[in-house]
Amino acid sequence: MKVILLRDMPGVGQKGSVKDVADGYALNMLLPKKLAEPATPEKLAVHTEAQAKARAHREAEDSTGRALKKKIEGIMINLNAPGNAQGHLYQKVSSEEIAAMLALQAGITVEAKNVHPKMPIKQTGEWPVEVRLGEHVATFIVAITAT
Repeated sequence: MKVILLRDMPGVGQKGSVKDVADGYALNMLLPKKLAEPATPEKLAVHTEAQAKARAHREAEDSTGRALKKKIEGIMINLNAPGNAQGHLYQKVSSEEIAAMLALQAGITVEAKNVHPKMPIKQTGEWPVEVRLGEHVATFIVAITAT
């Protein structure tokens, strides 16, 4: 019997895959526990269409990530933060602040959850920061000065 898996099943297949399993296994295990659904022609058509949409969405995100990586890679952002004369900041620089300065100075808008300093920024100086855009990772420099 052909079924469409609704969850990852060890030894059977991944979620969303169409598998041919034994009738008893499908009728007694997979279908009653809602781990799979029968692969009727209508459901196969819907499943194929959903996979095509998901593939197109992934490709669009991939091309967007690749373009943003080219724009971000190697730029330098300047940021002023409150600190003392020895270069110690009163509070660490957050991802939100870095994302805001990236949008302000370079015109590149990214979500703060995608901005990852390689280490906590608690002193003045130049610090590498990663922006993770799906599979693509771009690195740029943040120059911190104390005010």
